[in-house]
Amino acid sequence: MKMATQDDFDDLWAKAVDKYIESTGRTVLEQTLLMRLKSLEELQKRLEQDRDKFTGFRAKYAKFTERAKMVIRPFTALSTVTSSALALSSFAPAPTIFGAVLFVVQAADGVSEAYDWIDQLFDKLGDFTVRLDEYVSVGMGRNLGIKVVHILGCLLEILARSEKTIKIGRWRKYAAVLFLGQDEEIKASFDKLSKLLEDEQRLISAITFATNRKMDKRIEEIKSTVSQTLTVVKDTQTRFDTTQHNQLRDVILKWICTTDFPSQQSDVINQRETGTGQWFLDASAFNTWVHGSKQTLYCPGMPGSGKTVLAATAIEYLAGTVQNDTRGVVYVYCNYQNRARNSTTMFLAAILRQLLQGQQSIPEFVLRLYERHSRRGTTMSSDEVLTTLRSVLKNYSSVHLVIDALDEFADCKYDTRRRLLAIVSSLQKEGNMNIMITSRFIPEIEEEFEHTGRLRIRATDNDVKRFITNQIHRLPKCVIRDKELQSLVQNEIVKAADGMFLLARLYIELLQDTTTKKQVKSILEVISKRAHGGKELSQVYDQLYDEAIKRIKSQPRMKYQLARNVLSWITYAERLLTTEELSHALAVELDEEHLDGDNVPDVEDMISVCAGLVVVDEASNFIRLVHYTTQEYFEQIREKWNPSAQEEITLVCLTYLSFDTFKSGMCGSDKEFESRLDQNKLLDYASRHWGQHARTVQEQVSEIALPFLQDNGLIDCATQAMAVSNYKYQGYSQKGPRQSTGLHLTAGLGLLYFSQMLVLQLAGNAAIIINAKDSYGQTPLSWAAKNGHSAVVQLLIESGADIKSKDASGWTPLTLAVKHGCEAVVQLLVQSGADIESKDVHGRTPLSWAAWDGHVSVAQFLAEKGADLESKDDTYDRSPLSWGALNGHWAVVLLLFKEGADIESKDFNGQTPLILAAASGRVKVVQLLVEVGADIESKDMNIRTPLSWAAWCGYEVVQLLLSKGADVKAQDKEGRTPLSRVAENGHEPVVKLLVDKGADIQSKDNILHRTPLAWAALNGNEEAVKLLIEAGADLESKDSDGRTPLTLATANAHREAVRLLVNNGADVRSKGMDGQTPLSWAVRSGDEAVLRMLRDEDVGVHDT
Repeated sequence: MKMATQDDFDDLWAKAVDKYIESTGRTVLEQTLLMRLKSLEELQKRLEQDRDKFTGFRAKYAKFTERAKMVIRPFTALSTVTSSALALSSFAPAPTIFGAVLFVVQAADGVSEAYDWIDQLFDKLGDFTVRLDEYVSVGMGRNLGIKVVHILGCLLEILARSEKTIKIGRWRKYAAVLFLGQDEEIKASFDKLSKLLEDEQRLISAITFATNRKMDKRIEEIKSTVSQTLTVVKDTQTRFDTTQHNQLRDVILKWICTTDFPSQQSDVINQRETGTGQWFLDASAFNTWVHGSKQTLYCPGMPGSGKTVLAATAIEYLAGTVQNDTRGVVYVYCNYQNRARNSTTMFLAAILRQLLQGQQSIPEFVLRLYERHSRRGTTMSSDEVLTTLRSVLKNYSSVHLVIDALDEFADCKYDTRRRLLAIVSSLQKEGNMNIMITSRFIPEIEEEFEHTGRLRIRATDNDVKRFITNQIHRLPKCVIRDKELQSLVQNEIVKAADGMFLLARLYIELLQDTTTKKQVKSILEVISKRAHGGKELSQVYDQLYDEAIKRIKSQPRMKYQLARNVLSWITYAERLLTTEELSHALAVELDEEHLDGDNVPDVEDMISVCAGLVVVDEASNFIRLVHYTTQEYFEQIREKWNPSAQEEITLVCLTYLSFDTFKSGMCGSDKEFESRLDQNKLLDYASRHWGQHARTVQEQVSEIALPFLQDNGLIDCATQAMAVSNYKYQGYSQKGPRQSTGLHLTAGLGLLYFSQMLVLQLAGNAAIIINAKDSYGQTPLSWAAKNGHSAVVQLLIESGADIKSKDASGWTPLTLAVKHGCEAVVQLLVQSGADIESKDVHGRTPLSWAAWDGHVSVAQFLAEKGADLESKDDTYDRSPLSWGALNGHWAVVLLLFKEGADIESKDFNGQTPLILAAASGRVKVVQLLVEVGADIESKDMNIRTPLSWAAWCGYEVVQLLLSKGADVKAQDKEGRTPLSRVAENGHEPVVKLLVDKGADIQSKDNILHRTPLAWAALNGNEEAVKLLIEAGADLESKDSDGRTPLTLATANAHREAVRLLVNNGADVRSKGMDGQTPLSWAVRSGDEAVLRMLRDEDVGVHDT
């Protein structure tokens, strides 16, 4: 019999898959995400656009959902094994068949909700999978192989048709279609499947009769090698799972935060002189902090005393002595040259990333958060970062946090050191967190830590001497060959440095240019006199920097020019530059249209000409000034040092962005875009920051700027590079706006002069170009408005810009200005006639967005101008006050309340502002609303109270509501209490709080008749299970299917919950209405550990 070739099967299967994807409209990303889903509950969460719209529907069919969930588990396990078997079978069609089974199981998982028809599908798939396993073991012919693939294709067809019905219908409509069997296409597909399965059985009968003897022999051969094969499969699967797990883990960690503090830690440790810093580790204050609980250690020091190195030393010590799976060590480095990334949210995200790196796997709630955002290509909001961080911290018994150089944290309008410290302090109070902070002596920082532990940082003489000893090799030969002179150098510099490593380093640099012993001694004498001259430390540093500048200027012309350019770029740069970026910048020639590789300077030369003022961090490859004081020095003198620096930098950026290679416009794929960035190192920086450098020199650079701004290809290239996010996901490079003009760019960057020049050149086409829209429907006025550039907004309005133009989201320039909190632009637009009641595609007004984003002054201005306080959107039917409450902006809520907004306003689901605030854990908003009279027992459409929602989400607001008298026994529409809800989600502190406040631990819901213990066991929330058992919960309570908590835990393979229940006496022989025992379900789940626990109780297997 002729065997089917792999190509035959691949072709048939490819057609089936293509048809499925075409019908469902799945993208590659959606398929990838679909493959990770392991249960119907996860699928349910993905398909629901709004949980509460579906609550009644889900409850009605909840019994079946539970059954289907248990039915699919063995098939999910099978798909995992078969995916590893692909490389092991010599049978030609095996890879296709195994892949087919895997795809069908995953596809079924992708649309399986509580529908009667899917039960039939699971039954057919289960029976067919068993047969298919036998086919592959003994081999199959071409006819049977083709029949198999046709069956698989039919299964996919059913799934595709069903999913299509779901997608194009509404909940009630497609529920009726599917449950009542009213869909003719699906019915026809089931009939087709039945016929195919009958044909398969007839064909099998014929094949069996003809090949019985051959099959017997083949079976014996398989039996002799099955053990070895299974071992290989298991090992292969383990390696495969580990690789995929690690890849996903890396993606999520980078999505959370791209800032790489561990690399900076490595850089600092590499700079440390061996053996230094031991005095700090031995200090009693440090050891008290290390071994204490909720301790704060403030470590101030003079500039250059080695604070950062000691912080890194402490981190390294903690990592080696304290850190483990339950004790975290995290850290942040504030940096004066990276102020754009110095934000509270970024620091908290960096802490979150490090804590997750310390865990074996990414928690499910973080995975869900990532998947939700990845579909939109977005990152976490500030509130989500903080909420997630709080949840992750609960997994640690203690955390040591080190914040280095707090004084270098940049204060801005919306972010201050005080805010950062307030949040960190709250985290310390909530958990066992020890905090260590280094800083210069700054009065406001000193006040913050007046009553905490304190350890002043000052390098010991021995440490400074060790540093100098290790630098001797850099000194002239006359010192290296003279031990006595070396000793003199060490002693004099140690005395002069006075515990400052930076001073010692700069003094070493002073000796670099000497050539005789007399010159060395002369400089040492000057250093000694200066040290005893009574000058302030800042004056000493300035004098040393002055001398460094003199040495730089005394170099040959070309070396001096290189040093001048290096220092100008570093001191004016908007962020830290890599060595490749800076070397490319220095290689740009203003009269050339490409970069000449022969003109790129060597990094070592760039450093050597700067007299010790510039260093490279090896791990991160950033090139920077040697110290914060160096940056402060250059900020004072840079205008004199190089008055034309901003013009020169702008010209370099514009020349670079105008290179011929960029005239092709946007890259069409992520791979192409990343290749462009890799080949053109300065593109990222130049595209993002040229406008900031150009702001004060627009007229001077207009000759090169205007041709760039009028070239659509160059604009597309620059816009793409400046718009991409640091977080990479599939298609991330294609998310930026297309069809942007030069006027879009100058308006968005606030470049008034360039905007004026472009408007003047428009002539008769002014109205068309001024109102030109990018691919998102935004005009230059939209760009200027959302970035807060009032002068450009005024220019565009006067030039005829459409003030009422709407983008693809229905946002006007006013809405965009409101969303971004640009108060001055908001006022200007309103004064110019903008409609304050304009609604976007979701029916939301500017005031609704101001409330959501927490822009109090903007909201106040709109309210004073008569904005409708009760205007509700079309999607959620929420008022501005409801949106503000949901997002936790208590100041906006208070403002709107005072203006007369209704605090009992209900949205589409009957939820009041108080319910929304409680459900999202907004403690301050909840407290405010309760104090001004909001109904603490208000109920939504599902009869759920604020306490019910707060318990579901597990927030501290539960305690606040209970203190205000909230009913702990209130039941919702499903008969579930707050305790029932929180037990399901597993927030143990809330479970304990509710039990202590008198919650009924035996209450059952009126749908599935489950107790809180049953819900906790079902979801494997072991701590909740433990707490409820200790509180006296009934271990043998049965739900509507006769299943006990032990049965539910076993069916879902929750090992720890099973162990707790068994150890506390749960009946392992208890039978449900279907006659199944916990052991029965353990066998079906396939979890060996659970099986062992139950068999250890001597349970018979006769009922399985």
